Amino acid sequence: MFLNSGVLLAEYKTSCAVALSLHKKHRTVIFSSHFTLGRSVLPTESVNIGNMMRNSCNLQLSLFFLILGVSDVFSGTEYVETGKSYSFRPYIKNRVESILWRFNNDKVVEYEDGLLKWFQFEDRGVLATETGVLTLKGLKKSDSGQYEVEILGDGILRVSRHDLRVIDAVSQPKVACIKDNTGEVTSLECSVDFNIPAEYQWTGPGDMKHTGRTLNITNSTDLTAVYSCTAENPVSKNSTEFLLKECQTGDVFNGTDCVETGKSYSFRPNIKTRIEAILWKFNNEKVVEFEDGLLKWFQFEDRGVLATQTGVLTLNGLKKSDSGLFEVEILVDGKLYYSRHDLRVIGK
Repeated sequence: MFLNSGVLLAEYKTSCAVALSLHKKHRTVIFSSHFTLGRSVLPTESVNIGNMMRNSCNLQLSLFFLILGVSDVFSGTEYVETGKSYSFRPYIKNRVESILWRFNNDKVVEYEDGLLKWFQFEDRGVLATETGVLTLKGLKKSDSGQYEVEILGDGILRVSRHDLRVIDAVSQPKVACIKDNTGEVTSLECSVDFNIPAEYQWTGPGDMKHTGRTLNITNSTDLTAVYSCTAENPVSKNSTEFLLKECQTGDVFNGTDCVETGKSYSFRPNIKTRIEAILWKFNNEKVVEFEDGLLKWFQFEDRGVLATQTGVLTLNGLKKSDSGLFEVEILVDGKLYYSRHDLRVIGK
């Protein structure tokens, strides 16, 4: 039984032997203590009165009360950049007797009786047995989740929980021009690499400030106007400056198109002059490349067709997994043209 020395037991009535057993799966600690229960208990630590256990092996002993000193602390959510290290630091000042770390309810590492046993993360983890601090290196997105430690020290079981979120740093933001049917710029759109969470902040002429990914342009005739987009998430921050006149030869965002599963779709960049080179990407991974008269596919070859004279990419038999951002870079007369297309494949 985990009781501090300050516990006062008054007016003793009954004497019994109590075996407190926390099952090994849930952090087993077994020890027995002979004591007398009284009418009142004054603990210096918070106590938890749990369920009783019955001994059925002909010992005819009943365990009436489980009085266990437990401290439970939630340390909040921490964001860490992919590839970095992080140390979970439970607040422990007492002498550590045993430690059990879990990740999403599965054991990570256990320390007891001077022995250390790893169940996962052994190649990337370090456990400080004196403090309970667990350090993980080379973090991956799959390492995101709930980490929990149970530390037994001086008869007190302390529980500490940590919520970890591993995310990518924001890439250099890209600015795209959105045009109407007449070719006039109506807005600018800022973006980072696909699937990276970010918030966006714009600044521009006349101390203009705007929050959000898309910035409406009220005066597209001032081609000397300079705008700045800043992308930020909990682990990083990055900015890009954009001159409005770049919309004449720059990056064009063609909006979001929804296509039914199983159908075909053609991405049509607006190119009317002779093409020297083409590179299509899907979620930042190469799809197909055309250069020096040679065509090379990286994915979608069995379902894709590229028109090298126009840059049009057609995909057949679309699947939901084809949803995402398609980008093309086209070299024309020594100048690069960019076009981005957001595709959403819907249906069964």
